[in-house]
Amino acid sequence: MHLIYFLNIPFRMYVQNKMLQSPCIKATEDGADAVLSTCCVMGDAVEPLKSFMNYLGTPLYSIDEAFCRHALLENEKICMIATASVAAFSVEHTIELQERILGLHRKKRTVIPQEVADLSGDDFAQKLIDSVGNNADPKECIVLAQPSMAFAGTYIREHTGKMVYTAIDDPASGLAEILKCKNM
Repeated sequence: MHLIYFLNIPFRMYVQNKMLQSPCIKATEDGADAVLSTCCVMGDAVEPLKSFMNYLGTPLYSIDEAFCRHALLENEKICMIATASVAAFSVEHTIELQERILGLHRKKRTVIPQEVADLSGDDFAQKLIDSVGNNADPKECIVLAQPSMAFAGTYIREHTGKMVYTAIDDPASGLAEILKCKNM
């Protein structure tokens, strides 16, 4: 059994304090086997700390790595949807990093739907579909950038037939592989 810290620091707190490393070091001191960052916006902050955390023996993994990697490996075209531009910015960087790691180049576009704050359930999911546009390429997959959007994935899959990737589909497969290698 592994002790895994779940790190979910609001982005505004990170910007104000610039202290992401403190909870990571605390996790190491407490004997954590790994740290999973559960906020997609933190990807840009997580990347520079990975080498340091690996040196300490406590791998750091970002929740958006797995779904970005899967989308890139399984599709030629990607439409990322985010309801917050800061999330789009960070997840775009994760996709670009994964492209470099995998040696791939995919056609990508980002959609930030408007007027979604008061929507929920199927209405929210339908608004996401509508925001992609009627002329969307049928071979284009959809990446829902934020974990809070993941609930819409099933509706979008059912109503569009598209592959949809979310943070909750497979949040820890990469981390599990790292832990497996760590314990060999």
